[in-house]
Amino acid sequence: MNANNLSKEHIKSARVMKLLDMVKKRKQRLHAANYKEKIESEFSPYLLAHEVPRIERALFFHNSQAQTARMSIAATRDRYMLLQTIYGILRGESIIKCDLSDLCDIKVENQGIHECQILIMRIVTGKTNGLKTLYGRVMRNTNEDLCPIGALALYLFARFEYGGEEIVWTSNKDWFDVKLLVDSNVKNNRKAITDQNYAKSIKQVN
Repeated sequence: MNANNLSKEHIKSARVMKLLDMVKKRKQRLHAANYKEKIESEFSPYLLAHEVPRIERALFFHNSQAQTARMSIAATRDRYMLLQTIYGILRGESIIKCDLSDLCDIKVENQGIHECQILIMRIVTGKTNGLKTLYGRVMRNTNEDLCPIGALALYLFARFEYGGEEIVWTSNKDWFDVKLLVDSNVKNNRKAITDQNYAKSIKQVN
């Protein structure tokens, strides 16, 4: 934040990095010695798995009483984000910053009665693994209410049908920067929603 004139190399010197590593390992040793519970707050959302259908319903019918069909864009968008992050085990930041061009659809045959459909999302923002590109994956769900691929289709339908959004698909330059999650008024489809858009909708579900 330019609070001083020290460079990154001076701040994160070899001695400082060694100290940080020592503290991190000491913390792990103390947790092991004291038999500290391994299930921490990061796992708490998964303990609410039985609430997912109720949250999905609430988001699906959110703004259903509104006078304009445009409000369905935000409702279907938030519902899709819920199912995509849960079943793809993704961070919200990763999907919020995602472009339409980061998605890929794959169909695998000979996997049963129906072909297997997989939606793959390239993760460019959020938790990373060095320089290696990470991917999120979701499959069709036997329960259509909880299917992230179906939720994506419904959201894009609402977005293009009621938002009046037009995209030229013939050139990568014209659509590669279009964001996956946009505001309901779709004034600028190259600007993603903020973290608070989705958080506000979830907080309203009680």
